[in-house]
Amino acid sequence: MAAVQALYLVHFSQQPLSVIIPHFLDKTLGSCGIEETDGKEEWITLPDMNANLFTGILRSYQENKSTINNAIEAVSVKEDSAKQLDILLQAILSAAMAELLSDSTLDTPVIISEYTDITACFYGQSFTSLINALLDKFAKTVRAG
Repeated sequence: MAAVQALYLVHFSQQPLSVIIPHFLDKTLGSCGIEETDGKEEWITLPDMNANLFTGILRSYQENKSTINNAIEAVSVKEDSAKQLDILLQAILSAAMAELLSDSTLDTPVIISEYTDITACFYGQSFTSLINALLDKFAKTVRAG
């Protein structure tokens, strides 16, 4: 989730990861969130993130930015205007694709499931099938063999 938040900030603020990453590592950003229960919102402290996984995903994004952005752009062009990928969906896909590229020993279905779960948290089930299909196709392309 922290990697998605960081990439959202990159897309939204146009700040480089080199500026954003330290804020997550020192818990200035990404350490709390809002939980909604029965229509009531409450600030909660999030569990500590895995800093190695976080930096690995973001390093992979930096190294594979062109490949990831081209894959997302290709999807955006194919989708009709009702399903244009907003900044948050782009951040979710960017983090997921970076993680898929970062370490081929990581279990592909687990990675895809994690990011479809994140998608469901923000959009309900409306985009989970799309994200699942896009990540499955991407994984088959980059993890062929």
